[in-house]
Amino acid sequence: MTSTRTSYAVWIGSALLAVGALFHLTGYVSIPSAPPVGGLEKFFGAAFRALWLFASLHWLLIATICVIAAKSRARFAQLILLCCAVIILTDAALLFWFLGPFIGAAILVAAGIALLVGFFRLSTETKQAG
Repeated sequence: MTSTRTSYAVWIGSALLAVGALFHLTGYVSIPSAPPVGGLEKFFGAAFRALWLFASLHWLLIATICVIAAKSRARFAQLILLCCAVIILTDAALLFWFLGPFIGAAILVAAGIALLVGFFRLSTETKQAG
């Protein structure tokens, strides 16, 4: 079972992801629909709406997976936390690369670091227990 310190790190990272995702999701309704003209403009307008929604759902799913993994006694819980942290930090790096510095990328970096802390604490606890 995970310690309180590990759980706090994972909960903080997951909460940051969830809050960021929910805030991101509120922007979905303000994205204009695709223009009525045919061609690429309509395709990219529809694709942008879908990608906006997918990003929000992706972060909510990862936050949920991390909380479940932190509560799990399974040996692969560490690997799940590490993979989730790497995915979130990769998301942050890509957003920073394409959009530059902004609050969304900073939230993702903070969440990824918190998940990494949870991973390392869980890893240390597993070594001490075994």
